[in-house]
Amino acid sequence: MPEAFHKLDSLSEAFPEHGLKDDILYVKAQLFKKQKDFESAIAMYKLIIQDSPEEIKCDNAIFELAELNEHVLMNKDRAMELYQTLFLDYSNSTLAVEARKRFRVLRGDEIQ
Repeated sequence: MPEAFHKLDSLSEAFPEHGLKDDILYVKAQLFKKQKDFESAIAMYKLIIQDSPEEIKCDNAIFELAELNEHVLMNKDRAMELYQTLFLDYSNSTLAVEARKRFRVLRGDEIQ
């Protein structure tokens, strides 16, 4: 995996202003998550949300961050905040419906 990180970093260095920045950060976050380096994955997702709120991977980063809070960090309240942000602020996202469903489950609603 170090090769993958090296390639991603070289892309970032070669094209610093290119629109792939959020995509590169997202792939890195996914690699960190696969390695169970959740702290680094979270840092990457937060960078995407902070620096690229209008880019295509932002809603994915919010969803992934919510999942990590829900299942790994066991922070139900933060997961709910993130799911709510997703279905309110990114309502056109393909993940909005799933985020709303997960929010309701965490809130304790009866889901049928």
